[in-house]
Amino acid sequence: MSEIIKKILLVGATLILILATVRMGRLLQKPKRVVVNNLTRIIYVEELKGYDGTVENRPIYLAYEGYVYNVTDGKEYYQPGGVYHSLAGRDATKELNIAGGSIIKRKYPIVGKLSQNILIKP
Repeated sequence: MSEIIKKILLVGATLILILATVRMGRLLQKPKRVVVNNLTRIIYVEELKGYDGTVENRPIYLAYEGYVYNVTDGKEYYQPGGVYHSLAGRDATKELNIAGGSIIKRKYPIVGKLSQNILIKP
C-alpha cells in the first residue's frame, strides 16, 4: 500500500474518531433542569395542551421522555404555522425518538415532569 493511501486512511480514521467523540459528548450531556422549591413541577397531559403556542404571551411546552421542555426560544418553529407546531403542547416522544430528541434535550430547559394521570380539579 502506498504511503499516500496510508496517510489518507489514517486521516479518515482520525476524523471518524473525532466525530464519534463529539457526538457521544452531546448525547451524554445532562438535560437542563428547572427545580421549583426543590421539587420538579408535575405537569399533567391536560395542562400541557394549554401550552401549544396558541395563547399569546404564554410559553410553549412539549414533552419528551417524561420531561416537559420549554421550547419558547424556538417559537418560530413551534407556534401555529411553524414546522414543528404539531409537537407543541403534547407528548412528542414518539416523533422525537425518530429525530430531534437529542436537540430538545441539549437546547431547551426542563420545566417539569409529565404526569400521565388525569388531573382532577377540586
